[in-house]
Amino acid sequence: MEIEAVSNLRRQLKEAEDERRKAAQYGLHILEQQNEMQNQLDQLRSELSTKTEKFEQDKYSLQREVELKNRMLESLSFECDALKQQQNMQLDKQREQLERIHGQEISQLKDKVWDAMNC
Repeated sequence: MEIEAVSNLRRQLKEAEDERRKAAQYGLHILEQQNEMQNQLDQLRSELSTKTEKFEQDKYSLQREVELKNRMLESLSFECDALKQQQNMQLDKQREQLERIHGQEISQLKDKVWDAMNC
């Protein structure tokens, strides 16, 4: 009976050692996976940070470009308005000049008609 009890205890001891070995291996495997996942997480955070910084730089550049184009548009708009005003003034002067010439020609034609009628 003692041999059987010793044999039983040895078997239980071997099973317990095997279970501890398996638990240790599982623990190491889980630790390795955790380290690998942490490395991936760190890499993804780094990539995210880099991309976020680039997007911020692009955003800043685009804002500056929009501001510059708005200023250019405003300047061109003022220039266009000034040219329109200048052209309207020239048109008004030409209209007045044509009206004056037209009036003089009508007056001359009336004088010729009057002279022709009085002869």
